[in-house]
Amino acid sequence: GDGEAITTDQTVTANYLGMPYGAKKPFDESFSKEAVPFALNQVVAGWTNGLEGVKVGSRVLLQIPPELGYGAEEKPGQGGTPGIPANSTLYFVIDVVKAEATPAPQ
Repeated sequence: GDGEAITTDQTVTANYLGMPYGAKKPFDESFSKEAVPFALNQVVAGWTNGLEGVKVGSRVLLQIPPELGYGAEEKPGQGGTPGIPANSTLYFVIDVVKAEATPAPQ
C-alpha cells in the first residue's frame, strides 16, 4: 500500500481471512461481508506485531505461532464455521483498508 504506516495505538479496518495450519476451511473471514475495525491493542499479539509499520492499502499474509495467537486455548466455531484447535499456528490474509486513532475508553 501507499498509505500511512500503522501504529499499535490505532484501530485498523481490514478485510481478512483466518485459518489454522492444516485446516480445510477458514474459521472466519470478512471478504464476503464488509471490512471490520480492530483496535490493535485488543487483538492477538500476532496481529499487533505483524501489522505495526504496514502501510494502509497493503495486503499482508501473517503466520502467527501459538504463543502470539491463542496458545493452549481452544476456540469453538460459531455459526457452522470450524473452531480453532489449541496450540494452532494461524494464517491470516489481511487487506488493510484504513487506520485511525483508537477512541478513548468511555
